[in-house]
Amino acid sequence: MAASIQSLLEEISAVEDPVEELQSLKTALLSIPVSALRDTVSGQRFDVIFSLLNANQREQVELCVDILERILMALSPEHLAQNYRAELQAGLNHPNETVKILALTQIGRMVEHPDAVTEILNNHDILRGVIHCIGEEKMAVAKQAIQSLSKLSHSKPGLDKLFQSDLLKVMKDVMATSDIIRYRFYELVVEISSVSPISLGYCANSGLISQLLSELTGDDVLIRATAIEMVTTLAHSQHGRQYLAQQGIMDKISNMIRGAETDPFSSLYLPGLVKFFGNLAIMDSPQQVCETYPAFQNKVFEMALDPDPVMIGVALDTLGLLGSTVEGKQVLQKTGEKFKAVLLRMSQLASSGATELRVRSLDAISQLLTLEPEQQTEDLLALTESWFLLLSKQPMDMIRNISTQPFPELHCGALRIFTAVAAQPWGQKLMISTPGFMEFVLDRSTGQTKDAKDAKFELVGALEDDFVKGDSTPTTAALQSDGSAGSPAKMCSECYVNQSFVNDDGTVNDHKPRSAPAPLPTNSNSSGVILDISNLKMEQLESEVPPLPPRFRFRDLLLGDQSFQNDDRVQVEFYVNENTFKERLKLFFIKNQRSSLRIRVFNFCLKLLTCLLYIIRVVTDNPGQGVNASHSTGQQNAPNGNNKCVDCQWNGSVQDREINWELIFWVDRKVPVWAIQV
Repeated sequence: MAASIQSLLEEISAVEDPVEELQSLKTALLSIPVSALRDTVSGQRFDVIFSLLNANQREQVELCVDILERILMALSPEHLAQNYRAELQAGLNHPNETVKILALTQIGRMVEHPDAVTEILNNHDILRGVIHCIGEEKMAVAKQAIQSLSKLSHSKPGLDKLFQSDLLKVMKDVMATSDIIRYRFYELVVEISSVSPISLGYCANSGLISQLLSELTGDDVLIRATAIEMVTTLAHSQHGRQYLAQQGIMDKISNMIRGAETDPFSSLYLPGLVKFFGNLAIMDSPQQVCETYPAFQNKVFEMALDPDPVMIGVALDTLGLLGSTVEGKQVLQKTGEKFKAVLLRMSQLASSGATELRVRSLDAISQLLTLEPEQQTEDLLALTESWFLLLSKQPMDMIRNISTQPFPELHCGALRIFTAVAAQPWGQKLMISTPGFMEFVLDRSTGQTKDAKDAKFELVGALEDDFVKGDSTPTTAALQSDGSAGSPAKMCSECYVNQSFVNDDGTVNDHKPRSAPAPLPTNSNSSGVILDISNLKMEQLESEVPPLPPRFRFRDLLLGDQSFQNDDRVQVEFYVNENTFKERLKLFFIKNQRSSLRIRVFNFCLKLLTCLLYIIRVVTDNPGQGVNASHSTGQQNAPNGNNKCVDCQWNGSVQDREINWELIFWVDRKVPVWAIQV
C-alpha cells in the first residue's frame, strides 16, 4: 500500500490538472484504517500536496484538505511539531477557511501533547497567527482558534506565554477591531478563567475580566445583555463565583433587576439577569440566594404572570430549576399564594398556550413534581401532592389529554410528568383509581417516535420499580388491603386466579384462596409486593387431549412445497371459522391467509359459482309439474261441496278451501335439481 501511495504522489506531481489523481489518492487513504496508515505515511513527505493548496481551483483545494486531514490525523503531534511547523503556519494565513481550520485543528492537537507544546510555545509566529484567526470573519475559524488557545491554560508555561508576553498586546489590538471580535476574546478569557483559580488570576491581572465586568452597566443594551451571558458562564465554577462576589457583581446585578422597571429596554437584558441568579441558586443554595436577593424571586413570579412570551419562558425555566431541588421546593412553598397563582398559570399555559410555552410549562411542572426515593418524606410528599392537585380539578385527565394530542414534544412532556408522579405513593394511588389509565400506559399505538417510546419506557419502569421494590408506602399498603377498614390483609397470588376450574372430563374443582401466603423458604421481604413472580414456578401438566395432527395446505401437498417446514423463521398461521365449507376452501386454496386481495378474489369466485348453479337449477326445474298436480287435486275435490275449486286459474295458482300440506312440506323435483340445490 505504501508503494501505491508513493506512485500516486509521483503521478500527482507529474500532471498539471491532478484532480483525478487526488481523488484516487483520497480513496486509497480512506480505505486504510488510521492505525495502519500511521506506519505507511510516517516515512514519506507530502510537500506536493501542501504546494497544491495554493491553487485557485476550489475543488482541488478541498481534495487536498481532505487528504491532508487524513494523513495528519495518522501522524503523532510530536512528529507534526518537528516536521510540519512551517506548513501549518502558512495554513493560518491561507485565504480558504477550510485550510485555516485544518491548521488550527492540528495546532490544537499539538498543544495538548506535553512534548509538542514546547515546540508551539517557542514558535511566536504560530501563536500570533492563531490570535489573528480569532478576528476572522468566519465564525468556524474563530471557534477553532479559541479552542486551540484555551488549551494552553492547562499549563503554567502556556499561561505565561499568553498573558506575560507581547501576545497580550496582540490580543488587545485585535480586540479593538469591533464589538463582535472583542466578545470573542471575552469568551476566550472566560473559558480560560473557568479552568482553575490560577488561570483566573492570570486573566484578572491582565485586566480583561475587569473590562468585561465594567460593560455590565454600559449604555449599549445589547452589549450589556451579551456581557451578562459571559458573566453567567464565569459563575459556573466555584472560584469564579467567589471572584464575582468579591467584586460585588451579585449586588450590582440585583440592583439592575430592581431598576429594570424604569428601563423601557429592560426586556432585552432582564432574562439574562434572571438566568444568572437561577444558575447561581442551583450551584450554591436556593434558599440563600432567594433570601439574600429577594428581588430575584419576586421578579421571577412577575415574569411568570407577564403577557410577554419571552419573559414567561425564562420564568418557567427558572422555576423548574429552582423546584428541581428539595431546598428549592421548600423555598417556593414558603411564598404561599404567590406560587399558587404561578402554578395555576403554568397549568393554563400547558393546556392552551403556544406550543413552545406548553412544552416549557410541562418540563417545569415535571421538575417541580420530581422527588427522588431517598427524598420522599411525609412533608415533601404532601407538598408535591398539593401542587399536583392545584393544576386542575382532574389533573390526571388534563395531563392525559395533553399526551394524546398529535405533537411529539407535548406527548413526551406529559409522560415525564406521569413519570415524576409514578415514583411517589400518592401518584400511584391516583393512577390506580383513574379509569383507563393502565390501558393508556400499555397502549403502544400512541407515540411512535423514539423519544416518545423512551418516555413511555421510563414511565413503565418507574411503576415497575416501585412495585418490585415493595417499599412500605401508603400506596403499597392500600394496594395490599382488601378495601375494608382495619388492618390491611395480605394477599396472595391465588387471589388473582379463577376460583373454579372445569377439567376436560367435565369435573369442577373449587379453589378457596388463602388469606395469607405460605412462608417463603428464603429471607425475602414481601412487604408491598402483590404478586412475587420470582417465587412462582411453571409446571408442565400432562394433558389427556391428544395433540392435533400436523396441518398441511392442499396446494403445498400438490406442488410439493414443503420448504416452510425447514424455515428458521417463525411461521404464523391464522385459522379461524373453519367450521364452514367456505372457510375450509380458503385453507386449501389461499396460501397467504392475510392477503386481503386474494380473499376478495376468492369470495368473488364463490359468488360467481353460486350464481351459475342457481341458473342451472332454474333452467332444469319444471314448475308446471307441481301446478298440474295441484290442479288435479283441486278437480278431484270439486264434487265435494266443502272442497269446491274457486278461481283455480287465478294468477297461476290453486286456491282451495283447505290447505294442502303435502305441497308445502314436499316439492316434487327431478333428482339433478335436488343435487344442484344441495
